[in-house]
Amino acid sequence: MYGWLSYSPEAGVIVSFPSYGSPGDVGADPQLIMGRKTLLQAFIKKELAADPPDVQKRISLTLEQIIGALSKDAGEDLEFHLYMGMAHERRPEASRRARQALIDRAIATCLAQTTDHSDAVQSKVSRLRQVAILWPESRIVELIRTSCGQIMSDMVLKLMGSGDLVKGGQAFPHLWGGLFEFLHEQETREVPVPGGLPAWFISTMLTRAPAECDETQSSFMQTLKNLDIGFLPKIINKLLPLRSAMDMCVIYDLLVRIMRDKLANPASMDEDIFDTHVAWAEGLLRLQNTQTLFASIAAVSANVPMGAKTESSKVALASLRQAVNAANQAMTPKLAEMARRFRKSPTASQPGQEKVDLDQPHSWSVPKLLRWIEGPVTRPAQSPIDRAKILATENAAAGRQPSAPSTKGKTEPAPPAITPKEADIDGTIQDALSATAAFFFGEIQDMLTLARKLGTDNPLTQACADLISPLDILANKPMGPEDELKARAVLTTAEKATTDLRHSLKTAQAALQVQRRFQVQLVAALMNEPMAWGKRHGGKIACAVHPTEWSYIVDNFHNRWLPQVKSVTIGKLNTPLDEDQAAALYITGSSLSGYAFDVSVHIWQRYPGKTSLPSDKSDAFPAMNTEDWFDSYVPCCVLHVPAA
Repeated sequence: MYGWLSYSPEAGVIVSFPSYGSPGDVGADPQLIMGRKTLLQAFIKKELAADPPDVQKRISLTLEQIIGALSKDAGEDLEFHLYMGMAHERRPEASRRARQALIDRAIATCLAQTTDHSDAVQSKVSRLRQVAILWPESRIVELIRTSCGQIMSDMVLKLMGSGDLVKGGQAFPHLWGGLFEFLHEQETREVPVPGGLPAWFISTMLTRAPAECDETQSSFMQTLKNLDIGFLPKIINKLLPLRSAMDMCVIYDLLVRIMRDKLANPASMDEDIFDTHVAWAEGLLRLQNTQTLFASIAAVSANVPMGAKTESSKVALASLRQAVNAANQAMTPKLAEMARRFRKSPTASQPGQEKVDLDQPHSWSVPKLLRWIEGPVTRPAQSPIDRAKILATENAAAGRQPSAPSTKGKTEPAPPAITPKEADIDGTIQDALSATAAFFFGEIQDMLTLARKLGTDNPLTQACADLISPLDILANKPMGPEDELKARAVLTTAEKATTDLRHSLKTAQAALQVQRRFQVQLVAALMNEPMAWGKRHGGKIACAVHPTEWSYIVDNFHNRWLPQVKSVTIGKLNTPLDEDQAAALYITGSSLSGYAFDVSVHIWQRYPGKTSLPSDKSDAFPAMNTEDWFDSYVPCCVLHVPAA
């Protein structure tokens, strides 16, 4: 289900989980089960007393099953597990049934490996099904695959130890014949790996669907026969440290992916292949953690009880929201004053004068405007923005800044409220429109440069070229409210023109080396690059790319969510992203810095009233949900891609 929240200024909001362990039979420990039943009775009396009898009965039955299925080391997390079981049962019926169906499908897929449906097996599966409702939704399938794989691996090892080969073949028809062929092959080569290579083979096979077994066995056999004898020990030893962070079924998935890649590309460096696929797995892990964080924040916001973790989670969420408010308030006067100074004197700074940095004023103004108009600035507008209404709303908000509860029992006061003036509202609107125009001015130049490199000349390039002058004027000259509709129309046209040209520039497939290396080096560059509002510079992605490979990069990385980016700095303040903000990649057409092109990180905004995640995909770089989210075109870093 969910985790509990904690907050620190350095890390932002963090979600934590109890230790799930493996489902266990505690029926043989009467003292333990009696203690759990006593706790359950007190829990039911406290939490279910107001429920109708039929609801009490349904929830109580589920919780009783949970305390009998949790491992013996559940310990102090038992209360939290009970609250999560109750949260599952209190979901709307359709949602609860869909979640249960997901669990049932995952278990059925795994157990299709065996024909053994004995009472002993069904008892273990029943306990697994009862405990699985507690797990975070983003990890349910992986945790079930790992647990089912362990159940079946234990069965196989027991059958092998008994010497009953006929029964083994009947119980595991998809594994058994290939197992002994594999054992014969590996015995002739004596491949030393931790835990023994047969155990890795069995566990890997049993975490696959039956339809994948033949291909998986073939990968193992071909690896033994055709690759260096040291390849598997080296790869498995490199996978072992990942066990503390990843579910074991993901480790087995990595092993299969690495073997297949090496067999298809024997000349490739082992380290390059390993790094590529580990980057994929780490991306999925970041995505799962962020999905669970979002779900947990939503649960705390909806007052889902978490027992002893309830109050501390509320404090963490309140601290996050207060940090966002404090950062905005602290920077607002400074940014507005900087923007006004630039509009009054737009000429270059003279020697001895302070240089005006436009990136920060624009990076603050754009998200403010997007919230005021409740959507993208590129959306066609029928009437000017209602400045009086915005002013009234902002003044009302300034008068009710929330205080944050403290874990020390005191209430932390909110920072002094900043009361905006009409000039602040008008200046923010102008800054935001100018900043967006400046973005499209640079984007069109980049796209036209790429089009020339690729020898592309069509009506779409001319449509973009025609926008350079009006965008330049909008980006650099002050405008009044009377120019607002015209300005927004230019931005609407610019967004469509650049999108159409981008889609028309389809190039050849990227070289295999680029496909493998780019993702690894992108991940490395992102890990080492600080994120800051309005930041238009950054490091280099150590993977040279030819202009003809640009389409591959766009198809696989443009408008892709970065769940690991949870905060950015503004000035010297580390500012958490709000609940309706996310970071995503943006691929430019070329680079003003002499590189092939750039990979920017943009802040996206969710439409008001929407509750979806930034993406519902399960990829290392999942595509953004463009129905409920939109690009603000505010960067927080720009990474450079060298030309090949």
